Amino acid sequence: MKKELHWTSRTGDFCARCTALLCFLIWAAALVQAGRSGHGQALAAGLLLCLPAGWLMFRALSRLKRLGPAKVLTLLTLLCLVCKLAWVLWAVIEPEMDYKTFWDSAQALTTQEVLQGGRYIALFPHIFGYAWFLSLLIGMFGPLSLLAPVTNALLSVCGGLLLFFLVNRRFGFETGCGALVLWTLCPSQTIYNMFVLSEPLYTTLLLGVLALIALFADRWKDWGPVRQAAAGVGTGLLLAAVNFTRPVGAIILIALGLWLALIHADGWRNPPFRRSWLLFCAALVAVYALAGGLGRQYIAARLGEEPSATTGYNILVGLNPDSGGKWNWTDSDALTQANTADRSAQEVQEEMLELAKDRLFSGQVDLLALLPQKLATFLGTDDACTGYAVSVLRHRNELSFLCNAFWYGAIGLSLIALLHVVRTGERSSVQLCILYCIGLTMAQMLVEVAGRYHYSLWIVLAVLAAWGARLLPVPGGKTKE
Repeated sequence: MKKELHWTSRTGDFCARCTALLCFLIWAAALVQAGRSGHGQALAAGLLLCLPAGWLMFRALSRLKRLGPAKVLTLLTLLCLVCKLAWVLWAVIEPEMDYKTFWDSAQALTTQEVLQGGRYIALFPHIFGYAWFLSLLIGMFGPLSLLAPVTNALLSVCGGLLLFFLVNRRFGFETGCGALVLWTLCPSQTIYNMFVLSEPLYTTLLLGVLALIALFADRWKDWGPVRQAAAGVGTGLLLAAVNFTRPVGAIILIALGLWLALIHADGWRNPPFRRSWLLFCAALVAVYALAGGLGRQYIAARLGEEPSATTGYNILVGLNPDSGGKWNWTDSDALTQANTADRSAQEVQEEMLELAKDRLFSGQVDLLALLPQKLATFLGTDDACTGYAVSVLRHRNELSFLCNAFWYGAIGLSLIALLHVVRTGERSSVQLCILYCIGLTMAQMLVEVAGRYHYSLWIVLAVLAAWGARLLPVPGGKTKE
């Protein structure tokens, strides 16, 4: 296994330690909020069981290793496939609320060149991305009731393999397998697959982006300018696809910029490093911007009107102190009143943004009280999936406990890895995951918040929790640097 380049720099080490410490504090605060909000039993179970569970996982992987890497990876992939498919085939639910919007829009896109009644999508254009993807599948297989859930399960398997690739390159085969096992066993990720939702798609695409960046970080010195530019083009296309389904592309770009500018600041003194990364980033940004512009034009053509480029409504909801930054009828009614036929989607969202500014500067919003509430909603629990599926789940309380305990246990193992980064100044591509976690959390503190929105952070948790378990001082758990 090749190591990623580690430049010796006090500045880079300091920045790496600071980002890890900030992420540690965010997750530690989330655990404190979880304990205060009545999830103490699940919190205790997760934190108490995470260490022996991590030890048992790597003990089992050490024994499986005798079969050979190819057989072990095949076995774990099949296990992931069986787990994900078994759930969606057993737990079948009719699409409701936003999930019905995705499903109905996807079916309409297969028959209508210009979507009728597409104003809601024009207001929230990220809905179009997943609906369009789903419409392609409907065009090939028909509107099968299990089409979306089975696709989500297959996307989860692809995501697990990309996660293995990402972790294996830096931390070794066993740690990569550990991340895949955590991804497979994650109860909330499995439960969410039963819904018609975009999370499995954009998270898999996001993993592809991170994997390509990690590959470039490992191989840039061996590649010529053509391959370096091609890597940037491929990454830009994937990132545009991510943004097409979930508007988090800017967070990845900012994370990459900070990773290069701060954590690898001294690398810019090296001309080959500077030329290679500038070429890669220029190709990435150019393709991302071009693909994003073409995507907006395509959405406008299919909707018959320009999609909004402003997220005023989400900010308005995020600043509502009465709802704790969550969806509420008051702000929903304000959107309905503003959404008249004589206004464009952009004008409606701009009015929502003005209302958000008025709310912020009115003195009604106590940010010191609101932000902890939003953090607790965003990171405090992982059982939102059970609420969406209450109509078909018989043991919701038990499943909620399981989801939360697994979430807290993964955070506990991740804290071990973060402390290791604080101690050593680790500056590999894992820092991109940490920066993404910080960026997404900060963004959610501004806009509408919900527990489901932390779905993609399971990438970060799987990476860090597997690494944290590998760092445990137990037989078969020695660190591989």
